[in-house]
Amino acid sequence: MIAGHISRYHIVLPLSRQSRLIMVSVQERKRKLQLNKNYESSLAKSPHRPTPATRIRQQSKLDSFLASYCEYTSCTSSFDIILRVFVYSLWMLAWATRSSPTPYDESNNVFSSSMYDLMDDIHLCRYIFRFSGFLEAIEGIRTGSWAGGSWEDPRIIFIAKYFLAGSMLIYYPFDHLVYLGFTIPRLVKVDPWLHFSYSCRVWFIFIIAELAACRLKLMELKKNRIELELAAKKNDDKTEVFTDEVNLIFSISVSTNCNPFQTTQFLSFGSREWCILCKYKIHFGRVRFVKLQLLRSLCTLIPAISWSFYGRKNSMFGEAPENGLMLIEAYLALYQEAFSSDGDDD
Repeated sequence: MIAGHISRYHIVLPLSRQSRLIMVSVQERKRKLQLNKNYESSLAKSPHRPTPATRIRQQSKLDSFLASYCEYTSCTSSFDIILRVFVYSLWMLAWATRSSPTPYDESNNVFSSSMYDLMDDIHLCRYIFRFSGFLEAIEGIRTGSWAGGSWEDPRIIFIAKYFLAGSMLIYYPFDHLVYLGFTIPRLVKVDPWLHFSYSCRVWFIFIIAELAACRLKLMELKKNRIELELAAKKNDDKTEVFTDEVNLIFSISVSTNCNPFQTTQFLSFGSREWCILCKYKIHFGRVRFVKLQLLRSLCTLIPAISWSFYGRKNSMFGEAPENGLMLIEAYLALYQEAFSSDGDDD
């Protein structure tokens, strides 16, 4: 398992004098850990050991999950992803159980019709969450925050400002008219489906800009990876990155139940090898994040084209391909936001 982790980062690690120094340091650390264990064992047998009320309660997996879930859903965009997963999962149930080829046909069975109705109601809830988007788009134009992290290529910032955030500045007014046209048609007398197609045309521009930005990001990340590989092979102070050091770090982290990428326990080593390894971890996290964003944009491309001219009820490519792609995109978004670690990207 350790060799698998190391080979993933393509680090060439020959043996050097610093390896022996770190092995001595690791042995000393092992000795201290053993002393701590002996102390805790003797403390447990002592009549003056701490009472259960004074001991630190370790967080259970359920509590950890609930804390992460609450933190995730507190963000509006993250909660919208959950709603999107729910919406298209309901669509899949409705589509798979329908008895009529027409989605909203009155002759359809009760379960399928109910799933379609529930899906539409949740869709309207998602419109409410987007009422804050107009000011967010203005902020993105002014600061370039929609680029997702810091990038050296100025074209990424330009696309983020004037195509990503700029297109949404036009999208949100159409989006609001669609919602008002469906909910209060006697007061707001607009054709919601027509404005829905207008909003999807702007959304199509957003998707194309996102694809271009992802392409530029991957090009920059490829350049950064080459620089990292050169740094790993460079011989600055007669020492090189070597396998034994990293293997020792992983083996000690496993024996002490510590994650080598999330703990500061081994930062006292102070080796540039450790810094390079951490940079590789961040780099591959960012690459994974951008590739997931690229896949999400590709999934939404066909629905955006269809809905730009036909709306949802008269689709160009058919209900199953369009909503099926949106279902895949929703689950990709959930994975990207919840489980993808990427340093300082989106």
